This record gives sequence, C-alpha cells and structure tokens, in this order.
Amino acid sequence: MSIGSIRGVLFDFDGVLVDSARVHRASWQEAFRRVLGRQMPDYPANELTGASSHEIGERLAHLAGAPERAPELVQAKIEALLDVVASPKPLPGAIEVTASLHARGVPFGIASNAPAQYVRRVAAELGIEATAILGFEDVPRPKPAPDAYRACARAIGFSDDTLGALLVCEDSVPGITAAKAAGMPTLGIASMHDAQTLLGAGADLVAGDLSAARRLIPLFAR
Repeated sequence: MSIGSIRGVLFDFDGVLVDSARVHRASWQEAFRRVLGRQMPDYPANELTGASSHEIGERLAHLAGAPERAPELVQAKIEALLDVVASPKPLPGAIEVTASLHARGVPFGIASNAPAQYVRRVAAELGIEATAILGFEDVPRPKPAPDAYRACARAIGFSDDTLGALLVCEDSVPGITAAKAAGMPTLGIASMHDAQTLLGAGADLVAGDLSAARRLIPLFAR
C-alpha cells in the first residue's frame, strides 16, 4: 500500500467509528421477543461481525429452529434498532479523525452492512459529517461483495480507475474482503478480531483503533 497516494477514506461504521455491539445485540433480543416470544439463542458475535442484517437474521432464525421467520426477525430488529434512544459511543479517534478530514476537505464516506437510517442518524448525532453514507439497502449485495465500497467511492467523487487512492478502514473479515475485491487498500481495526485475523483476511495494516492509526496514516495526523 502506498500511503502517500491516499486521497480519500471509506469507513465501515460499527466497530470502526462506534462501539455498537451492545446496541445490536439488544435490538436482536427485542426482535426475538416481538416475533417469536422467546429468548434469543446465543449470539456468536465474533462469527457475525461484519455480516449484513439479513445474514445475521437467517443465522439466528436457524439457530432458533424457525428459519422461515427470518424476514420478520430482520424487520423487527431494524425497527428495534431505530427505536434505541441512546446512540452508541464513538470509538477512540473516530471524532478526531473524521473532523480533521472534513475540515481539510478530504472526501470520506461510510459504507455499512447496517441499516442506512440508523447509520445516518447516529453519524448526525455524533457530528460526523461524511460526504456520503450508505447502508445495506443502498446496494444490490452486502459485504463481502464489493458493491458497497464501489458505490460509496462513486458517491464521494472517485471513478473506478482511482479506487486505489481510497483507504478503507474495516474491523471485519467480510468488510476487508469487500474492500480488497474493490481494489482498495485496507486498514484493519482490531476492535473485534486480532491483528493476525485481519492481516490474514487481506488488511494491509492493522491498528487497535483510529487514534492509534493516526501514527500510521499521515492523512489522519494532519
């Protein structure tokens, strides 16, 4: 990865900019209560990190012995997520890095496998002024397909032949897979997985959070 050639940034949301694991877990628990009237089965967070809402819903519905109820669970989870009053807290460095990029006119976007309405609301509440924000419903295929990152790149003004000038910040294997498939260099954020897992998935560099990344990425430190 040529760090000096980076001219824009694409961020995943959950696990990169915000600490939202508890919010998502609580929303799935509420979805199970609303749809099935029972407790949610064990939520394998490490296995599901970076998966889309539909993939997680299918997995959990299968574990609960009710695979046919997956669409209802997904819809109930999205509704429960949007009902959450307290937004997740920003992770270290998230506000500082995004504010610096915005102040200097560096284009950056957010591409998430979470619902767009949730991401846009939380970003607005935290004052994160991204050039573009996309959720899973904004693209034909969620991560690990490259659709989200390619679409977000176009939305912030990059053409298909300049994707290599965009740095993707990701905390999950599906997200890193998506970024590499789109031809973008990737910074792994070790919030849910260890560095070796992220490097094995194809990350070019790994940092514990965006605060630590400021020592690795010149564009973040200015």
